[in-house]
Amino acid sequence: MMMISRTSPTLFLKGITVALFVVLVGCGRARSSEQAEGKAAAAEHKAEGAKAEHHDDEGVVQLSPEAMKRADIRFERVGTLSSAQVLIAPAELQPNADRIPRVGPRVAGRIAHVMVSLGANVRAGQPLATIRSPEAAEAAATLDSARAAETLARRSLARERELFERKVSAQREVLEAEAALENAEAAVRAAEARLAAKGFSAPSGNAEPVVTVTSPIAGTVIERTAAADAPVGPDTVLFTIADLSSLWLTVRVSETSVEAIRRGQTVSVLVGGRPDRPVDGRVDYIAPIVAPDTRTVDVRVQVPNRTGELRPGTSASARFDLPDRPMSAGDARVLVPRTAIQELNQSNVVFVPSGENRFTPQPVMLGSSFGDQVEVLSGLTAGDRIVIKGAFTLKAQALRGTGGDPE
Repeated sequence: MMMISRTSPTLFLKGITVALFVVLVGCGRARSSEQAEGKAAAAEHKAEGAKAEHHDDEGVVQLSPEAMKRADIRFERVGTLSSAQVLIAPAELQPNADRIPRVGPRVAGRIAHVMVSLGANVRAGQPLATIRSPEAAEAAATLDSARAAETLARRSLARERELFERKVSAQREVLEAEAALENAEAAVRAAEARLAAKGFSAPSGNAEPVVTVTSPIAGTVIERTAAADAPVGPDTVLFTIADLSSLWLTVRVSETSVEAIRRGQTVSVLVGGRPDRPVDGRVDYIAPIVAPDTRTVDVRVQVPNRTGELRPGTSASARFDLPDRPMSAGDARVLVPRTAIQELNQSNVVFVPSGENRFTPQPVMLGSSFGDQVEVLSGLTAGDRIVIKGAFTLKAQALRGTGGDPE
């Protein structure tokens, strides 16, 4: 009994200690749970806020400074133009008629050999074909006879000079021999000139005499009718050579507008298939008469084509800027470069700067085209800044839905 009474207080104290520990652990767990729930709620709230912020900036594209340099983003303020100060007219590119010879033989005969194919680039003086002709044989024989007479006259003159030095012949005979040699030399030159005038190649040795047809200019063979052994005559056209380094664009301008156009004026030419790459041409001819049926005047524009990218027959349009004509009241039109227009989500947009390296797509409604510029009916006003170069890069970023660097 005494033993039991001693151990009871000890057990009682241990029980109290365990109970306090359980209570404290429970409280700690509750606090940890409350803190975790608080953090989760805060994170959820932050995510919702971030989502709302992204929604507010939907469609905005932001580039890094490095991406701006790579994309070569450029801006320009929107301008206006009166329809009275610009003239747009359709036309068609044509070869330069001053640089398009039609080549053929100058004698009758048959084609011996064709040396170039259709589309070949040729240089001036390059042989195109050879012709066998009876006239070639006759002309060659005449030249041979003249050369033989020249040789004989030269020998006769040498003999007469020798006899005169030996006091055997008179000086008159030497003079007659000199005159005969001059006549023989003149006959040779005349025979060679007749050969050259007809395009004959002087034969060497026993070679067959032929007429060589050559190109008068450097250019491209755009037509070829020549075929081996085909009969030809002086009026036959075997090749058409065109110098395509410059082309013509003939525009029909109304008689009321032609007075504002001047020779030497720069014209912006848009060629079908490449509307974003206008070519500058110059007015080099204005017809002095008005066509009675259309009441228009032909205005010819010379268009450079040194790279050969432009092709005759391609449809085109010419834009004449007429700044001297008065602007009509209420006729100011908002124009933007065609390169600034992009299609995004089935709408036409331009990109407007909205902060440092930030751009917002602005929907626009388009109207008429004025060469390399397009009229904007709504969405922009004169003086607004828009991206005129690099807009496609911004479109790609907008479609990707990220502000990362363009690839």
